[in-house]
Amino acid sequence: MVRFFDAAEGDDSDETVKLQASRIYVDTLVRCMSEQGFEYFIDPVARLYGTAEPDPPGDPDGFGLAVPLPDQGVVTSDGLEAKNASYVASLTPEARSEYYIALLGFDPSLPPGSEGGPPIADPDQPDSLGSVLGGQGCEGEAGLASEEYLMAQRQEEAPGAALEARLQELLDEYVAEVETDPGILAALGDYQACMTKAGFSIGRPESALSLVYEGPVDLVGLLAADGADILDRLQAGDATLDDPDVKAFRAREVEARSTFQRCSSGVVDTLFAFDRRFLDEHRDVLGQYDPDTG
Repeated sequence: MVRFFDAAEGDDSDETVKLQASRIYVDTLVRCMSEQGFEYFIDPVARLYGTAEPDPPGDPDGFGLAVPLPDQGVVTSDGLEAKNASYVASLTPEARSEYYIALLGFDPSLPPGSEGGPPIADPDQPDSLGSVLGGQGCEGEAGLASEEYLMAQRQEEAPGAALEARLQELLDEYVAEVETDPGILAALGDYQACMTKAGFSIGRPESALSLVYEGPVDLVGLLAADGADILDRLQAGDATLDDPDVKAFRAREVEARSTFQRCSSGVVDTLFAFDRRFLDEHRDVLGQYDPDTG
């Protein structure tokens, strides 16, 4: 049901649209710099998911707490920054200036207002500097391409004003009902009992929506607290995934993920059944937003 209310919330919360916009930004940035004759390093994982800075490596078995270290093949954000900085440092002063002009539209080392230097804000237009800085160089080109895609999607998908207002009313109604539905509350209690029986002592989640769409925050917090020392040593590079205590923590994390998937299945099924009933009750409105449901 959440997808029906993206437009009513007035944001770009649709993950598919946001992901595609990010990919457009990254691909445009890398292509633009290459056309200007420069390299720009982006992690392959980040390239796939459309972010200039890499996210933690994927972790299909756990929650991403104990993951491979940089020296085991993962390039961290800091590592990429160092790689780009090293590349820039290898350039001649003239090429370095050209690099920044290609990337930013100006050379930050030059005096403001000079040829090739940062622009100076118009005192009569306080926001002019931000506007100029955001629209120059390959970063500006990438941002423009991403924004044009988002604007096209918004125009294509936006409902009429009356329908948008009605969707907002339904959103409020949906949230109020889903958080108090007896069947969902019972399923959340069963989930807590199932997790506790498996050795993971957590409270009953307050929201089925948060549990299903945001994940088990309490469970991840419990694991992180129990393994704080191990995770600190991993972060500092003082431990590896081959260390016995790290292996034990990793096994516990994988067990927690598997247990969560098993114990939460009842919540998922109950929530989706609630969604179907809600959709059937309001098909006259929701069918206008998504004809496939009509």
